[in-house]
Amino acid sequence: MKNIKFLFIFLFIGTLFITPLNVALADDFADLMGDVPLMPNLVEDLDQRLVFDKAGGRILETMTHGTISQKEVQDFYEQTLPEIGWQFVSLNEMDRELIFSKETEILEIKFSTIQNGLGVKFSLYPSPN
Repeated sequence: MKNIKFLFIFLFIGTLFITPLNVALADDFADLMGDVPLMPNLVEDLDQRLVFDKAGGRILETMTHGTISQKEVQDFYEQTLPEIGWQFVSLNEMDRELIFSKETEILEIKFSTIQNGLGVKFSLYPSPN
């Protein structure tokens, strides 16, 4: 009986230490894409998600918004994404989009002006090659 009480206490205390760590890690990454960080000052519009899994890969889209400049968002992703394996492909200032690639996927980050701030659309899809 003592062993069961000890096990219960051990598991309960362990959960107290692990749960805050998982919550902290989850706060740093967009829920939809897993390996794409959500920049501070951007808020994900959860009802704007698109998720589609197919044999050739996944297609994911999500919309975010914030009261932040496009330059700040560009700088954040140009610095952060290469640190986690994404390669910068291009910046199209006319279309207001950044493109990155990682393994077999392409990530597009498109900017739009919205009421009260900046809209940022993230699209992830299989590489055509």
